[in-house]
Amino acid sequence: MEIHYWKEHSSMLEFFEFNFRDEKITRVFLPAYILEKEYKKLPVQVEAKELEQLFAIMNGAGEIGNPMGTPDMQAWIRANEVGHTSMSVGDIVFTGKKWFVTLSVGFAEIDWIKNPEVKQNANMEKTRP
Repeated sequence: MEIHYWKEHSSMLEFFEFNFRDEKITRVFLPAYILEKEYKKLPVQVEAKELEQLFAIMNGAGEIGNPMGTPDMQAWIRANEVGHTSMSVGDIVFTGKKWFVTLSVGFAEIDWIKNPEVKQNANMEKTRP
């Protein structure tokens, strides 16, 4: 799977932490430009059967551990101003078919919006009880 971590000082971090704290989000609508502007694609591809397994790997679970934890990858993190080794809230995953954002619990599918005028806070769907 392809993984994109938010860059240090990203404006998206506060957005994700504030908006996704308490409710189960199923879909997020984000402006397409943020992927290039606010994120950095990791130089590793991680094989996982499901997103939760990927999250566990990227947080050091398993025999191999987080592939971003090596000295070379730590140097890459510093050079690219990523600022974190483990997968965190707001990081983005492309499965090869769909895009997802990491939430405080689970993941939400991303619908990319080409119109940058759309306000981010108004563009979420929440599961209904």
